[in-house]
Formats: sequence, C-alpha cells, structure tokens
Amino acid sequence: MLFDVHMYSEYSSTSAVDSVLSQMQSSSIPIVVGEFGWQLNGQSVAWQQILTTCNNLGIGYVAWSWSGNDASSSQLDMAQDWEGPLTSWGQDVMTHQYGIANTSQPASIF
Repeated sequence: MLFDVHMYSEYSSTSAVDSVLSQMQSSSIPIVVGEFGWQLNGQSVAWQQILTTCNNLGIGYVAWSWSGNDASSSQLDMAQDWEGPLTSWGQDVMTHQYGIANTSQPASIF
C-alpha cells in the first residue's frame, strides 16, 4: 500500500510542508506527493519546499500536471499542449535544484 498526499493551498508555507512529510516519513508510512502545483485558486503553494523536502527525505513526487486542465486550473499545466513547449511552471519544476531534470533516473528494467 502506498499513500498519496495532494499538496495545494493548505501547503503554502515551508513549515506546513515539512511538518506533514516529516511526520509521515518518521512514522514509516509509505508516501508519495502525488499532486502539487505552484498555485491553486489564487493561493500559492510552497512548491520549492515540496521538492527540497521530498529530496531530503527520499520521498517521490508527481508535479501536476502535464497538460489539458480546464481554464480554471490551467496554471497547473506544465506544457502548453501535449507536445510542449513548457510553461513557466513546467520550466520551474524541471530545472529546480531538486526538479525532474536534476533528480530523475531511468528505471533499471529498461
């Protein structure tokens, strides 16, 4: 079993991010941050801290989402369409010190 936490508006501060992820990691709960963006409904998300804390604690994450959101949540699109190019959010989550381009590795079974 793997638990998935979606980190949006209630995770606007570094302390909120660190608190829940540290608590789950110290409790040995298998967890992944399965959704987060830089903002939702006008409220900022501490996405840089999510990347940093996940890296430091060895927790996986899935930034949300590649493309295809409706107009009310299009700020979460990492690419302008399915083939790119990247949006500002996509560039940020790809190039951050603990972003996808700097931390991802091919699966060993391929």
